[in-house]
Amino acid sequence: MRPRDLAAEAGEEESQMPSILIVPDSGTDDVTSRFMLLERVSVSDMRDEHIRAQLLERIGWAVEDAEREEGGAEGR
Repeated sequence: MRPRDLAAEAGEEESQMPSILIVPDSGTDDVTSRFMLLERVSVSDMRDEHIRAQLLERIGWAVEDAEREEGGAEGR
């Protein structure tokens, strides 16, 4: 499933804005079962140092959550 499809499924209106999607590598094709971050970004966001720092922090949290999820999936 594409990030745009996930945004629509989450009730967000569709736009042509780029997205960042972080999902655990669970070995399945169903990314909708547990995605950690779906973030829309724009060029203007990247120009603002504060917004960039916040985005990087959220990405870091999502990566940590995804790694924890991957670790839990290995024990199943």
